[in-house]
Amino acid sequence: MKKIELSLLLLSTVVAAMIFAVPLPSYAAPSQEGTTPTPGGNTPLEVVIKVEDGLEIQGTYYPTEGTEKMPAILLLHQNGGRRQQWDRVVPALIGAGYNVLAVDQRGFGQTGGKRDYLLLEKDGVTLMNWLREQPTVDPDRVAVMGASVGANAAIRTCVLDQRCLVAIALSPGVNFFGVKPVEAIKESKGKSYLLLSGQNDSESAAAVKSALMETPRSSNALARLYADKGLHGTDLLMLPDVGPLILNWLELYNHKP
Repeated sequence: MKKIELSLLLLSTVVAAMIFAVPLPSYAAPSQEGTTPTPGGNTPLEVVIKVEDGLEIQGTYYPTEGTEKMPAILLLHQNGGRRQQWDRVVPALIGAGYNVLAVDQRGFGQTGGKRDYLLLEKDGVTLMNWLREQPTVDPDRVAVMGASVGANAAIRTCVLDQRCLVAIALSPGVNFFGVKPVEAIKESKGKSYLLLSGQNDSESAAAVKSALMETPRSSNALARLYADKGLHGTDLLMLPDVGPLILNWLELYNHKP
């Protein structure tokens, strides 16, 4: 597979509609905290998923309608966050035909428990496998997206999970709380990484560049740096071309070649 080169993008030059073919459904702000509007009448489900050490991960699952097997994506929030940080993008993912699982990671939100960042990738694999067991999920098309330390965990989860094909990282770091994504990318094969950061976010910009350079020839990577005003993690979803870029990356690579 071909590695895609780093693009440095000034927001003033972005014309997303001219670049990307897959349209992004309009974002809708949640009507109240803890709820996300969903197109097509999808009913969100509150779920509890037990991971390897017995901790019960609390999450919200948005299944697709009907009986057809559709792709799925796991969403991992940033440090100090919770699953509602993804409310901005959930409707777009559902509109693109995705089953969506957003969770409160260990030590955060309703999940609680002790924070152990080095266990996030193992938790991630358990959550990916839970998605594969759902009746409307195509088990060969389960992707993962994370923000900040959740981005590091998303990359490491995808590398650890042999069936994962796509990891999307919003503001990953070289080393967030001991979670290091670049060393995992070096050992990966046949994955596709979308790596996004602000140019002024020095830790994340360095991680994005490093990850791109270390992506093996058997994998795809696209790294994009934005001229920003301090945007980090899920704040990048406010930029006009990030949603379409995410959907196009999934369309291109979240399936077996």
